[in-house]
Amino acid sequence: MGSTFTTYKGVKSDSSLFSNSKPIPIYLQFVPGIVIDVVTSSESKTFAANMRNINSILAIPHVGKKTLTRSGTVGEDNRYYPLFRGTSDVPTKGDPVLLCTIGNIQYYLGPLNTINNPNWNVDNLNVQEKSYKTGEKTGNIDKSSPNFGKTGHSRLHKKYNDVLDNPKGETEGRAIKEIHGDLTLEGRHGNSIRIGSRNINPNIVISNGRSISNTFESTKDGSLFAMFQIGSIREHFPYDAKIDGEEIVPDLFILPSDHPDLETKRPMTSLVSTVNGDGDAEKIIYGYGSYEFPGNQILQLSDRVTFGTKKDSIFLSSFKHIHLGAGQSLTISTNKETIIESSNIYLGKQSKRKTEPLVLGNELKGVLDEIVGILEGLKMTGCIAGMSGPPDPGSISKIQSLKSKLSKPKFWSEYHFIEENGQKP
Repeated sequence: MGSTFTTYKGVKSDSSLFSNSKPIPIYLQFVPGIVIDVVTSSESKTFAANMRNINSILAIPHVGKKTLTRSGTVGEDNRYYPLFRGTSDVPTKGDPVLLCTIGNIQYYLGPLNTINNPNWNVDNLNVQEKSYKTGEKTGNIDKSSPNFGKTGHSRLHKKYNDVLDNPKGETEGRAIKEIHGDLTLEGRHGNSIRIGSRNINPNIVISNGRSISNTFESTKDGSLFAMFQIGSIREHFPYDAKIDGEEIVPDLFILPSDHPDLETKRPMTSLVSTVNGDGDAEKIIYGYGSYEFPGNQILQLSDRVTFGTKKDSIFLSSFKHIHLGAGQSLTISTNKETIIESSNIYLGKQSKRKTEPLVLGNELKGVLDEIVGILEGLKMTGCIAGMSGPPDPGSISKIQSLKSKLSKPKFWSEYHFIEENGQKP
């Protein structure tokens, strides 16, 4: 059983004239125990063909009648279920837990955080080597599963950030580098969800694939999803770094398409500046969210991101600009139309000078047809001794009319332009 009565040598009844003092039974609602098996799916060996047993454990209490001295039989009497309905921090074999009984149903809480490690915590009460047997399965209950990867992943930290935690720069009445904690959910192998805040401004950070030694979320994590009410990306991740030879050097967040290793001649920052009145792209991109340029923002990073809809559409909308940047290529594939509706289209940043308009096909065709028609009906006034005379007056009239049209051509687009040959990006 989980909850049980036990005695403690230091707690006894008062002795009387006719009897010695006796230990007083003490009721323990939660009893420490150790996990010896876990049911994670219907394929688990102790599933017992019962869907109710998902996420249940077989455990041995350290206190009470169900304890093991050296070896014993483990059965359904040793099965415990998650205490809470919607959340389960499912233990692994060898984890320390708390066991209890409520309404004749056995529950567990845990794993216990004996050494404050998100990956693995030892059971300090399991001082003897114990073995168990359940059916044909035997094992030592003080060892974890060989399938469980023990790593040295660090507990997440929250370091004081003066820029975000003291935005007004106050000095009087403030503690040195003191900061409130956050609500964090940490997995065993470098993933976490942080629901927190800086000063009074909330944030949520979901991190996956964090390195073993990293105690903070980082834009270098395998995948990252972050929401901030206040603070730029670089202000929230001030410790981003990389290994340069044998040294660790700062490496603050930068747009992947503008990474220096790409040696790109067409960085996104260039166009961002162009469409923002030649403003400072560094401030526009990396300063947004700061107290100088406040605003909510979301950051999503990974090696690959895939968006898809199974039945309907994707709507990508922005109040101001949409910037797309790629280190190599941008491709657009459609089964039907590709429609671009815009007041102006510029192919290449330099084309904004409007020196090279695109050609309107039908208008150009009309001019070319007229040229061909003139050539077809071209007549000379005469030919004497091999010398031809000028075109006849009718042809000259047509040529002059065409020349007038070319001075103000209608086959140039007024809205769409392209770069000139030889212009540098």
